[in-house]
Amino acid sequence: MNLSRNTYVDFLKGILTFLVLWGHCIQYSSATGYDYFNDIAFRIIYSFHMPLFMMLSGYVFYITLSKKGRKKVIKSCITKYLIPIALWSAIYWIVSKLLPAIIKGKLNFETVQDYYTIAGGMFLWFIWSLIACMFAVILLELKKDSFVYKVMTILGCIAVMIVFPNKELNLYVLPYFEGGYYFNKYEYKCSSLKKYAGITIPFYIIMLIFFKKEYYIYISGITFSDGNLGEQLFIDTYRYVIGFLGCISILVILQKVYQILKNSKFANRIELIGSQYSLQIYILQCIGISWLWNRVYSKIVDILGNNYLTVNIILYDLVITPLMAMAGLFVFCLITDLLKKNKTIYGILFGR
Repeated sequence: MNLSRNTYVDFLKGILTFLVLWGHCIQYSSATGYDYFNDIAFRIIYSFHMPLFMMLSGYVFYITLSKKGRKKVIKSCITKYLIPIALWSAIYWIVSKLLPAIIKGKLNFETVQDYYTIAGGMFLWFIWSLIACMFAVILLELKKDSFVYKVMTILGCIAVMIVFPNKELNLYVLPYFEGGYYFNKYEYKCSSLKKYAGITIPFYIIMLIFFKKEYYIYISGITFSDGNLGEQLFIDTYRYVIGFLGCISILVILQKVYQILKNSKFANRIELIGSQYSLQIYILQCIGISWLWNRVYSKIVDILGNNYLTVNIILYDLVITPLMAMAGLFVFCLITDLLKKNKTIYGILFGR
């Protein structure tokens, strides 16, 4: 079993953290009149970045579960994840709902209810899905020869789909989380994926070319509630296949990049972001980019009457939004470092 810290995994998490910012900069700088779902860079990023993030989370979770055991892991979920969700949801609720309602004189019971909608909704959905996947895997790891195992496995699937918020997103990311977990458990190495590169990379590129807007999990979901079983099944299959192909392709490509850059200052910085800043940046950008920048820039576009950032899509995708993402990376790391100076506040806000 592989229980040692893997700096390549930290490097990958650092790269993926940047991609989260980049994707959100494309999305929330589009304002009105630009369909970011059809943006090429956005399509590439979203075809693999959350699946790979979950795969890496599952890989690391195997180490955590092996070292700490089930009871400690379950207890740590409260301080490491649930308390930060509650606190940051409160912060987001105050700035986005409570204060505007007070200023407009429209404070009512619905405003209070908004907090529970935010805390258990799409805000910080990735953390909710992470918790759901961890609980599902813990249940799956019970003794396989017992009746309890079979019952708890079923309950685990139900928990992922129903008990935790955002059931469709939980169901979407669970196979990737489990893939990373069992990849580590059975001692596979990323280098073993090289032999598949000749197949996965070309097929991944082909599937990217034919990737449509309705294939996004955010657009079509993952269940068959609309009654169109055949179409939904095709979309779900397409989404999972391109996700796994994308994960394998990116793992192979970035491993070669990492071998070249390993021990360089750039690689060390990316590893540091991946190991110590990724969760903090994800939380901070949900407020800084997804809410604040989105609101501010939308008003700017309304005043100007045009979104000048998207006039040249090549510049928008390859220059403007990557630079914005790098700026965001710097700012959110700086904010994290400032909060670290007060260990009590930092520990409560980020579960550290």
